[in-house]
Amino acid sequence: STLTSMNNLAQTLYALGDFEGAQTYQERVLEASTRILGPEHPFTLTGMSNLAGTLSACGNLEGAQKLEERVLEAETRTLGPEHPSTLTSVNNLALTLYDRGDLDGAHKLQERVLEARTRIFGPEHPDTKSAAEHVAIISAAIEEKKKH
Repeated sequence: STLTSMNNLAQTLYALGDFEGAQTYQERVLEASTRILGPEHPFTLTGMSNLAGTLSACGNLEGAQKLEERVLEAETRTLGPEHPSTLTSVNNLALTLYDRGDLDGAHKLQERVLEARTRIFGPEHPDTKSAAEHVAIISAAIEEKKKH
């Protein structure tokens, strides 16, 4: 479909480092998919998440956080709080909060991801290990902040 092609072009531009070009296409995809498929369709939510990542890469962490919060709210309601996609969205929001300096908020969310992934996937699953690494990095940053 045209939306998929535009999305693929946006992803290619992103991979090439053309974040502004990617953002332009991602915004068009998001507008069209929201109008055509609805605001909570998986394609729309994926597009919103992709745009959040691009905004973050462009330094617009506030804009990224707002989109990530919308994605997380919709996925929690439609898929459930422990669906793999929802947990990925929690992880994304936690990383944005970390980048914005909200270490406590990031730590709380990342702990939630780690607990759920450990219980659902087991401690050796790559996604669980990734969450554990994020928790360790955030915990270290919190400890470092306490020293200063």
